[in-house]
Amino acid sequence: MVSDFFLLFLQASLTSMLTGALAWGLLHVAARFWPALAMGRRVWLLAQLAVAVSFAAVLMPGSAGFSLLPAIELRDAPPSSMAAESGQPVDINETDAHTDDAHEAAGAAAKGSAPGAAHAGTPDDAGGGITSGLRMAGQAWLAVYLCGLFATAARWLRVRRLLSALLTASYALDARTLRLHPGFAREDSAALLNKGLRIRETSAPISPMLLGCFQPMLLLPEHLRGMDPGQQELIVAHELTHWRSRDQLCLHLSLALQTLFWFNPVFSRLREKLALAQELACDRRVLAGRPLVQHKNYAAALLGQLKVQQQSMQTSQYASLAFGGDGLAALGMRIRLIRQPLAARLNWAGRVSLTASLCALLGASILLQPAFAWRGEEQSRAGAAISAAAATAATPSRVIAGAAGKAQWLKPIPDGRVSSFFGVPRKRSADGAGMPAAASIHHGVDFAARTGSEVRAVAEGVVAESTDLYAGQEKYGKVVVIEHADGLRSLYAHLDSRSVRPGDSVKAGQLIARSGASGRVSGPHLHLEALKNGQHIDPQTLIANLEQGAFKSALRKRDAANVPSSGPPANGS
Repeated sequence: MVSDFFLLFLQASLTSMLTGALAWGLLHVAARFWPALAMGRRVWLLAQLAVAVSFAAVLMPGSAGFSLLPAIELRDAPPSSMAAESGQPVDINETDAHTDDAHEAAGAAAKGSAPGAAHAGTPDDAGGGITSGLRMAGQAWLAVYLCGLFATAARWLRVRRLLSALLTASYALDARTLRLHPGFAREDSAALLNKGLRIRETSAPISPMLLGCFQPMLLLPEHLRGMDPGQQELIVAHELTHWRSRDQLCLHLSLALQTLFWFNPVFSRLREKLALAQELACDRRVLAGRPLVQHKNYAAALLGQLKVQQQSMQTSQYASLAFGGDGLAALGMRIRLIRQPLAARLNWAGRVSLTASLCALLGASILLQPAFAWRGEEQSRAGAAISAAAATAATPSRVIAGAAGKAQWLKPIPDGRVSSFFGVPRKRSADGAGMPAAASIHHGVDFAARTGSEVRAVAEGVVAESTDLYAGQEKYGKVVVIEHADGLRSLYAHLDSRSVRPGDSVKAGQLIARSGASGRVSGPHLHLEALKNGQHIDPQTLIANLEQGAFKSALRKRDAANVPSSGPPANGS
């Protein structure tokens, strides 16, 4: 449903913001124990990817099956109550006969919470109002996100146009010119050009920078020639180190993530940390083995570049794309580490600890995200075949007697809790007399189960059907039907996936499918039917202890309908 996507998108956005805040706090604390983390380029990029994955994981199909939290049921006001208020009759054939109680506590069943807690004390109109409010919130947030994404992309396009204009006004440096440039005194200029690096020079008062992603271009300012030749050589060596390390790829990926997740302030901070880590790592590599006097000259050159860059307000638009992060704080840290370098790299214990922590954080963000079971108004029309079968089950007490003998089945979901019993009237007749219509009898037993729960064969048999279109209808969704001895047949409906094919022999307790919410239902559950010589019988006559752990609301409705509660004893005798 589209409404589900709006809600999931809102949930994914909130999940990414929470994951980002936790990742930022984790790295902030880790930096106190391992100062060398400031140069860990991969760590800062990995943190951004972890936050992005936490966002995408919520939107992935079937992601709710990984959640450890109970499902949160969202309800609309039932059409029957609205019809009663308006005085209009309700057509019993317009509502799915399997959705009334199947999901009353689908998430609570997995966690053992109290039966019926999902609805206790909550009027239907209040549930519908909350659901409508969540829908509107999801729709509004998606609209805001798209507007923000457009504005962020437009800002980067403006910067790109300014850089294109800057490159148009620049000029290329050939091999002969580079040999005369003091900054390339230690470099083989011809080899650089042969490797595809393009070098240009501009009169704009900018800092040296690499432009482009896969085919970067080194843009140098003319004012660089006015510096000390040793300083020029250090600055050029610094930019070439970025190029050789392919830092521009990581930075562009970080910029793309920041654009997509513009609403999450953590991405901009992580990008700045990544850019600073790249600068510090390149500073360390360039100054390795050089005398202390060159360290001081390099620090003086950085200050000189900052002064030139601050002379023009227009250059501030290019600063966000230059390496090193923004602000005097980043420059001050670079100068301090140039004079007093940190350890060469993060030790192995720090790497293992940080990697494990980030992976645990990502896993927790996926496992602890809430799952939603949507309970809205579902429309279905029963076909002639299903209506005829329903008519035969209009008086279930007559069919139950002597139907199954001493046979006993296993529960299809060992931990599943019954949310609706066989024979319970699902809808009232349209004339308001209060008598159940033939097509309103529930023909099976519903087990509350989250999407992805294992569904097992109730007894040994042969798979008769494994289809997405049972009896030519989409009502039951994905269905598996198994033929057993003595004319018995079991049907498993609304599955998420099927593991067997027609003709397969199965044993009792064998995995045959996983539960879901396919077909015309409003939430995940398993619908089990039992047939004897083609007629519906109560599965409770074949499966022991169904009442144990059943939801109280299901027991009340069964007792109110005067459906026999006797089943086979626990020992199967």
